[in-house]
Amino acid sequence: MGKRIHRHICGKPDVLIFKPAGIQRNNLEENVLALDEYEALRFCDIDKLTMQQWADNMKISSATFNRLVQSGHEKITNAIVYGKVIRIENT
Repeated sequence: MGKRIHRHICGKPDVLIFKPAGIQRNNLEENVLALDEYEALRFCDIDKLTMQQWADNMKISSATFNRLVQSGHEKITNAIVYGKVIRIENT
């Protein structure tokens, strides 16, 4: 695996754990959402600028930004469909 390029993150979320209601966390599988995936999702889905604008802000290519968004969407959808915990962490 090649050297990982530093990705600019504007801010960390206030809430790091999301889980289905009524089930103890230790009985649930967990999906880990990397901080850069969180940031890419926030930029793309909330701030509504173009992928190229946000890729530039994160100092990554638009292809890498797109992969982060796709991976983040897959993890969140999987957690919702299968009732898993979503944990955001700086990996």
